[in-house]
Amino acid sequence: NTRHALANHLDAMSNPWTDILSPKFITDICGHDQVRTISNACMESGRLPCMLFYGPPGTGKTCTARAIVRSLSKFHTPSSFRGGDFEYTKTMASVSLLEINASDKRTFGDVVNTIGRKYIPSTSSDINLTVVLVDEADSMTEAGQRELGNLISKCEREWYNNNTRLSFIICCNNASKITSHLYSQCLCIEFLAPSASDICAWLSSRLEVLGWIVDGNSKKLLELVSSSGSAANGGIDLRHVVNLVQSSASSRLYSIMSRIEQNQEQVGDYRFINLFESDNT
Repeated sequence: NTRHALANHLDAMSNPWTDILSPKFITDICGHDQVRTISNACMESGRLPCMLFYGPPGTGKTCTARAIVRSLSKFHTPSSFRGGDFEYTKTMASVSLLEINASDKRTFGDVVNTIGRKYIPSTSSDINLTVVLVDEADSMTEAGQRELGNLISKCEREWYNNNTRLSFIICCNNASKITSHLYSQCLCIEFLAPSASDICAWLSSRLEVLGWIVDGNSKKLLELVSSSGSAANGGIDLRHVVNLVQSSASSRLYSIMSRIEQNQEQVGDYRFINLFESDNT
């Protein structure tokens, strides 16, 4: 009924849509075809190379890293193993994520020692993969980056000799602040802001999960997305776009509720609400 549907929309407004709409798996990310291709290859092999994601804020580096880990876990752990598709030796007992914000832990002792505690050789036949996400790595000291690069090199050499395996995804805004030693240890991928049209297509499909549609208003959505950035300032910040969309949805929802209270709105079920008010409303 109307009251129940509107209550559900109100509940959704209480949480940041940047969290709700954040991609859970690789298939959910906006743009970044190169990352999707590499990740799909990793799904099949169970082997995740060390990667460095660099680019402006809001382009999806950190959420993509998390989506890769969830996808690996879904694809390779026994709870979701699809017998017959792959050799059992390619599955893993567990895939976990260790997140470190390097702006809080800048030195070798802080960052590498935290990681090293996870890297304990195992005599078990089970393969346990920990993906280490080092965020804001461009804030690390040169000494910290050098030792991190050495640890990555060690983990790469010992990949098949140790069932406790570490792989690394390193994120930064400015690749020029990454030392050549650390840079050379990684598969480096530049994250550029998705195009406005790609963002609109992604938003249209993701918003339906929350009960919002943009039928007949694709031009208005494109205008909203395009207003959120330009090539001159690093492109469109997807986080900012999602915040703007949530703000627009909130205004639209409260407008509808106000008109219902004043008997100015025709009552419907409101399971789906158009994000933009039609011109003749």
